[in-house]
Amino acid sequence: MGPGGRGAWGVSAPVPPEDFTGADGFELLPELEGGAYAEGVALWHTPFTLVLDFLVPTFPPRDGQSGPEPVQPARVVARVRLPIGMAFELIRGVSAIMGDYEAEWGEIRRPEPRPRGEP
Repeated sequence: MGPGGRGAWGVSAPVPPEDFTGADGFELLPELEGGAYAEGVALWHTPFTLVLDFLVPTFPPRDGQSGPEPVQPARVVARVRLPIGMAFELIRGVSAIMGDYEAEWGEIRRPEPRPRGEP
């Protein structure tokens, strides 16, 4: 069971930080406690590994050089590599956490851009 008591290793319910360290034998290193802020994720794979690159934008978007869409320069702030067999566990875990979040806080909505000139 994960630290929050749901499923296997990486799939668990939220756990307060004071309860996390040491739960189920996990150790949170002090240098990782702050986490990494990301505004996006790029997903890719090898035959054996699912790779999640978490991204932050570095500059305003620039006009696309090879197409009509603007290109958003970004920096990878964290890379996570999972055995490909854990992909479904990750999806199930994220889905469960989103359901828990929405039950407590309401529907998750994507921000929508406002027309220019509106406050």
